[in-house]
Amino acid sequence: MTEFGIDAWIKGDGLNIDNWAQPSGSASGSETPRVLSELGDGLAAETGKGNQTTSFDPATNPLDLVSEHQITPAWGNEGGLKPTGLTEAAARLGIHLDSTLLDRLAAKASGLWHNVEKGHADSFLTSTTTIPEAVADVGTVSTRAAVTTSSLLAASSSAIDPIFETRVATAGDDVEEKGSGSISTNINDLELGYDSSTRQTVGIRFTGIDIPQGAIITSAYIQFQANEVKTGATSLLIKGEDTDDASAFTSVSFNVSSRAATDASAAWTPDPWTTVGAHGLAERSPDLSAIVQEIVNRSGWAALNDMAFMVTGTGTRTADSYEYNPASAPLLHIEYLLPGSGNPVAFNTPADANAAANQIAELAAAGAPTGITASATDPDAGSTVTYSINDSRFAINSSSGVITRSATGTLDFETQPSINLTVTATSSDGSTANQAFSLAVLNSPEPVAFNSSPDANPAANQIGQNAAAGTAIGITASAKDPDAGSTVTYTIDDTRFAINASTGVITRSSTGTLNAASEPSIALTVTATSSDGSTDTHAFNVNVMANQLPTSLTLAHTIPTSLWSPPSPDPTDIVYISHLGTLLVADSEVDEMSIFTGKNLYQTTLSGNLVGTLTTVSFSDEPAGIAYNPANHHLFFADDTGTKSVYELNPGKDGLYNTSDDIVTSFRTSAFGSTDPESIAYDTKRGVLYVADGSTQTIYTVAPGQNGKFDGVASTGGDDIVTSFSARALGTPSDESIAYDPVNDLLYIIQSRNSVAMVTTTGELLGTLDISSANLKKPAGLALAPSSDDPSHHMSLYIVDRGVDNDSNPTENDGNIYEFHFNDWLV
Repeated sequence: MTEFGIDAWIKGDGLNIDNWAQPSGSASGSETPRVLSELGDGLAAETGKGNQTTSFDPATNPLDLVSEHQITPAWGNEGGLKPTGLTEAAARLGIHLDSTLLDRLAAKASGLWHNVEKGHADSFLTSTTTIPEAVADVGTVSTRAAVTTSSLLAASSSAIDPIFETRVATAGDDVEEKGSGSISTNINDLELGYDSSTRQTVGIRFTGIDIPQGAIITSAYIQFQANEVKTGATSLLIKGEDTDDASAFTSVSFNVSSRAATDASAAWTPDPWTTVGAHGLAERSPDLSAIVQEIVNRSGWAALNDMAFMVTGTGTRTADSYEYNPASAPLLHIEYLLPGSGNPVAFNTPADANAAANQIAELAAAGAPTGITASATDPDAGSTVTYSINDSRFAINSSSGVITRSATGTLDFETQPSINLTVTATSSDGSTANQAFSLAVLNSPEPVAFNSSPDANPAANQIGQNAAAGTAIGITASAKDPDAGSTVTYTIDDTRFAINASTGVITRSSTGTLNAASEPSIALTVTATSSDGSTDTHAFNVNVMANQLPTSLTLAHTIPTSLWSPPSPDPTDIVYISHLGTLLVADSEVDEMSIFTGKNLYQTTLSGNLVGTLTTVSFSDEPAGIAYNPANHHLFFADDTGTKSVYELNPGKDGLYNTSDDIVTSFRTSAFGSTDPESIAYDTKRGVLYVADGSTQTIYTVAPGQNGKFDGVASTGGDDIVTSFSARALGTPSDESIAYDPVNDLLYIIQSRNSVAMVTTTGELLGTLDISSANLKKPAGLALAPSSDDPSHHMSLYIVDRGVDNDSNPTENDGNIYEFHFNDWLV
């Protein structure tokens, strides 16, 4: 064997690693080339030097590791062997790098090369292998005992990336949480997904993760061993616990699912598990490197901290647990790189290569210069530096470091005359450096402008057609000139209305008439004029009301959702999808029942004919509430499990739900106090969401901030504005439910099994509607939609009823929809 070849046999498979380029000529040596021992005895490889002459012809000695086992042999710059893909090949061969491939591998310094000895308790084989001096350390593992951890570390660029592996190391570090929240420990197996008809969240915790903070994760997975044959369709989702050091699981209810989850996740549709004891690629999770990277990037992460994962989904795969056999417990495998050991990047002196003043006008257009050019250097040969900035109102050229105004956000001299910017310089070797810059904001003459909420009055914009002069219409115009000393006055374009020039309050004047039949909505234009002469205008709409609010309902139809195929046993909310002319029903409990088919959304005609089913399981396993924005067809789902969040589904370019171009975003309601979001409604007038909390009976109003997106409150990185009012005085319903009425600009809230309250969008009670004729058992959601009998002329209120709760009867199937006609409402 030469320095440029290695022959290897594993149980007669004849793996010949000789198909890479070899210099011409031959090498001489006194050693006879060695071979790999049998698979059961481990792995050895060697090269030699001396008087023995051995020549290899790549054309006549082909090595087919790439096609057969996907191992790619290569030589590093200093002559070291770098076989990539060993881990993948080991899995294909039915072995692990943690305890069944290497038995004893001891490196001893011997001049320029190391001698490596390999042994086994049952059969001992010694091989002398030439390994580059730069290989610093090789972990030692054993097949004689249930070893749980191994770490193969190499510092040379020619060595394999550092690898860390560990198994679940103690009872209680792999647990099952039932749908009810109860925790099962000391279990003989792990049911990933469902245990019979019971939905589960599996928690897996690995301890002593010997990877430093900031390591670059190149590959990660969890290797399971099949405990049972399971071949049914299964869809799983894996997330990590978003914490510096995962604590041990406890018996407290929901101790697994209530843990903060990483933003990163990995969807897994595992192949059938056909053989008990198998632990190959079929039993291996998809790549988890994004999850692990998010955890080790945390500021509080440190080597030897603990890491936990949560697995949810549908279907079933049954794996060995620690309690079943510690040697086949779940194995965490991580491959990573360490930042370069050369000189780090550093900012130059001066750190700003632009001698111009660091300043910008508050009204500067996108692309305007700031006078700052960040300048940093990494002295290592070949290293490159890129730049990033911490303030989205500015852009930085990643190569040149030039900072300019972006098209995002606003600058305001009056409130922030100086801005502190932090620039991060990142080297190609992974090192980083930060530099603070101070930027002066220059005052600019600014015109008057309407505020982001141009109407300062949250009340409904409406007025009776016979309203007396002076009656408020619910609009208070709100504009501002930010220049110091400027004042603003208001005027209106319709003489039937008057506006207070100073306050912006609009009322009915004594001029003209209003007619709800011929002019149900009136467009008003308000002009705001600043004392500096600048002006701005804004259009408002006010509804003219001919009748009083709805006064009564009549039960018209009952739709048994239990008879649909598949059925909806526990419908929890309902919404009208106007662009499709259909109702969409959400069932957040069906996933806990044996009749679950993977679908938890049901699309039906107004008369109750099921026309299709959809699912949210890829992001929400319990969509308790559902809402709809008719302007962009987005759907919103309130989920009271896990992170307590609202999910927004954008149907994408094709406009269809549950297709590959769907885009799902979310924000956590728990961040503003709602830990039990049960129902949700979208206000088409104000563009806000109403979230009803079932535990506190609080209605939260969520308005998007300046970015126009529902992205959570500031504590979670968003800019949403949240207000609230209590609905506790209205009654104590079994499930908090809410729907928005855009015609009367009010909210319907279920008070009890017998009544529905009508309230303003700020919580004032306007009236109640009697629904006792339906004898509802557990009303859970409601929606305003056209009548199924006369959709062009009449409106109805649709209410879903869960009937018997599945917690008390897991096999119940008695869901219904009740349609009530409004007796005095003509479209």
